[in-house]
Amino acid sequence: MLYDKSERYRNLAEQITSPEERDTVAEHKALMEATAIERNADKAIDLIAKHFRATANINVKNLPGSDPRS
Repeated sequence: MLYDKSERYRNLAEQITSPEERDTVAEHKALMEATAIERNADKAIDLIAKHFRATANINVKNLPGSDPRS
């Protein structure tokens, strides 16, 4: 269920974000490096929180009735 929800919001954000606005490949690479290579849990937590927050902010700004300029 959690996977389904996260995929829903990820897909929504992906549809309305251009590669020029956000480099998710670089975000994922940084997460991989912090987790698997550096084994730096604090850095990984910070990066995943920023990653989730960016996706959430994109979706919130694009809710019906929202001002996309804010």
